[in-house]
Amino acid sequence: SNSVYRFGGRAAIHREHVAWYCEDTLRQLLDRNGLEATEVRYLSHTTPRGWRSIASRVVRGMLPERLAWNTVLVAARRKH
Repeated sequence: SNSVYRFGGRAAIHREHVAWYCEDTLRQLLDRNGLEATEVRYLSHTTPRGWRSIASRVVRGMLPERLAWNTVLVAARRKH
């Protein structure tokens, strides 16, 4: 949805966030620390009502899950 927010001028990023990770950077971070991803899921979230909600649904419907959702959940374990 941040691509939709960009049409309004800026992305919706919480002011206390210091980093923004994607699946690739999370896998690299895990690898550097002796871990491996065992599961990766993309989570949906609620978009505010109005034109942003409609635009978000349209855009998300055309994108693969990894690009459509802002939240990625990764389960990891130590490498053997």
